[in-house]
Amino acid sequence: MRILSLLLLVLGLWSCSSEQMGDKPSYEGVTADGFKFNIYSSTKSDQITEPGKYIYFTSAVLLDDTMNLQPKSEVIRMLVPTDSALMVTPNPVIDVLSRMVPGDSANVYIELDSIPQAKMQFPNNKFVNNYFIVEDIVDEDQYLDDIAKEKEEAMKMMKESQAKEGEVATTIEDLLGKYKKGELDGSLEKLESGLQIYNIEEGIGEALGNGNAKVHYYGVLESDGSEFDNSFKRGTPFSFNVGAGMVIPGWDEGVAKLKEGSKSLLFIPSELGYGETGSGQAIPPNSNLVFYIEVLK
Repeated sequence: MRILSLLLLVLGLWSCSSEQMGDKPSYEGVTADGFKFNIYSSTKSDQITEPGKYIYFTSAVLLDDTMNLQPKSEVIRMLVPTDSALMVTPNPVIDVLSRMVPGDSANVYIELDSIPQAKMQFPNNKFVNNYFIVEDIVDEDQYLDDIAKEKEEAMKMMKESQAKEGEVATTIEDLLGKYKKGELDGSLEKLESGLQIYNIEEGIGEALGNGNAKVHYYGVLESDGSEFDNSFKRGTPFSFNVGAGMVIPGWDEGVAKLKEGSKSLLFIPSELGYGETGSGQAIPPNSNLVFYIEVLK
């Protein structure tokens, strides 16, 4: 179901911000298939939202109601469908986006009873509140140009990341040796859980806390320093929602304490990693883990 697929996409991109919706919407309405929505116009734009153009927007989802706007996802690009397409396959999110111009923000209320799969996941909630902020509206030529530039930049970053793999491996080997000799003891942040953090570079701003994070990582066994996984080899960073249980507990706790730009080692005891079961052949049961984490955002 298209509503559900977009809903789950946005749920996966949720992150925190202190921005807020305006107190009074500029426009209130109901979509063709009965979903309540509000549009808040913050700027005037001469750009026209019309079929065949691409709308660029950021988004977030909140369960039930709140006035706290919590973007931002990465920018999502969507082709504006024709009116006839909307009638054939109604989608409240696309319906509302098609009414907006750059600078507008909006929220759409979707009853969870209308989405059985989502209702099973959130049985105690009546609806989800989908937020959107329109960043830009472009024609097909601009869209294709943006995609090409994005791919070029991604390829450049991939090559740069892969080139750093050897350097990172050497750094981990050196610091793990010092850790085992006790030479890092005075510089370790030791948490009650047993997790220990060593900052190579501290980063800037506030600690990430819970929310979206994008990192590069390199993981080794504390026992012998053998590598079991790293994102540098693939050249692609890893994005996840800190605090959502998507990763091992040591990651949720440790990454939340890092800052953007941080380069740190997490010394993770087995109980905060894969515990008595381990993970495949690479991580035996009861293994303490060491992760080099580089926070990109």
